[in-house]
Amino acid sequence: METITDFFNFELFNFNNNSLSVSDLSSIILIIVITKLVLWIINKALFNKNKLHKLDKGSAFALFQIIKYLIWIIAITLMLETLGIKVTILLAGSAALLVGVGLGLQQTFNDILSGIILLFEHSVKVGDILEIDGDRVIIQEIGLRTSKGMNVRQIVVIIPNSLITTNKVINWSHQTQKTLFSIDIGVAYSSDVDLVIKTLEESAIEHLETELLKIRAGKANPVMLSSVMVDYYGSQTPLSQVANVNTPDGRTITVQPWEKSMLQEIERGIMYANLGFNPMNNGETIIINVPPLTEERRRDLAKQAKAETEDAKVAIRNARKEANSDIKNSDASEDLQKNGEIDVQSLTDSYVKKIDDILNGKEKEIMTV
Repeated sequence: METITDFFNFELFNFNNNSLSVSDLSSIILIIVITKLVLWIINKALFNKNKLHKLDKGSAFALFQIIKYLIWIIAITLMLETLGIKVTILLAGSAALLVGVGLGLQQTFNDILSGIILLFEHSVKVGDILEIDGDRVIIQEIGLRTSKGMNVRQIVVIIPNSLITTNKVINWSHQTQKTLFSIDIGVAYSSDVDLVIKTLEESAIEHLETELLKIRAGKANPVMLSSVMVDYYGSQTPLSQVANVNTPDGRTITVQPWEKSMLQEIERGIMYANLGFNPMNNGETIIINVPPLTEERRRDLAKQAKAETEDAKVAIRNARKEANSDIKNSDASEDLQKNGEIDVQSLTDSYVKKIDDILNGKEKEIMTV
């Protein structure tokens, strides 16, 4: 017993009446281990897939960051006390130095304060789409000093937190899921106007067909998981880029990750996507059973399909409006302008009819048992 006591009391380091014993070192290691264990338990509790309906991903991340910083502050304070260093005396003695450092690192402290505001205020959360300095980014992480986002070119952007809190920022995620963007498309003066309009309206049709594929009609389809994003080593990545998605039968979807370590992240991503699926992880693959649709659910999906087609019609009508505006502002004669408007209307009517045909086909697919 005395040998053990002597071992823990053995001094490893001694300087100016301050010493570091094996006991002190063990206490510091124990504090670090307990801190990491507590944070791990809290992380599991917050991001439990069964609790996701109560707390969204952004709120859970912000809450965890706040708790993590507070726990580490307490842990560091305890470690300093273990070493015999009084935190209050340390702060008082270094007050003048801290003032000087504060003046030199004023912007850094401003960023840190802004980070605390973001985490507490929840005006911006992980997964939100922001427009900052003319660039649109999806927020992947909110740190104490900087936040990390990815723009439409899949480039990671490091953003000082003060830039978000002090500048005018548009948070597109505060709107409804569907938001209308205005995109200016430039073409040469000699371009065929009818061809430009046709191309834009065909794009609206293609987008509609892609969106309708995501609306399941009772049969399993890999496209159902096209909206799933996975945290791939800190970057939000489409599921299709980290795994193979297959449908062995009409009621089952299987997800085979390219890296086995990604199983839990993929499972979490599917839950976050809020698709109504309950993924099962067998340690090798993720299996999703697609339940048969009830009559009520089929009607809801039919309404959703109709809403998608209305959005496509709005896009086509906007293209018609822009075309008619360009025709009226042109130097063409009144007769040519009138003929041009007739041609535009005829082209618009043909694409609206295509949309109605697509909707009828989708409604039939959905309502067929």
